[in-house]
Amino acid sequence: MADNAAMVSIPETEAAFPNEWLAFEVMDSDERGFPLRGRLIAHAPRRAPIEEAVLEAQPDDFYVVWTGERPPKGMAYLL
Repeated sequence: MADNAAMVSIPETEAAFPNEWLAFEVMDSDERGFPLRGRLIAHAPRRAPIEEAVLEAQPDDFYVVWTGERPPKGMAYLL
């Protein structure tokens, strides 16, 4: 896990942490609402620590993403 107060590019940070869950406090989004920049709250290979970090940080706007392999088209994972 990591707590980083600096603003980061969300797409670049996602690329830097393959096969991990990432949680961001969103500071800037595009015109469609897709998160672009923010503060990395936490990253970990398991989701539970991410959920705990988001609950502890209590950001106004947050984004959680898995950077690993996506399910095949037509399938979904239940978390």
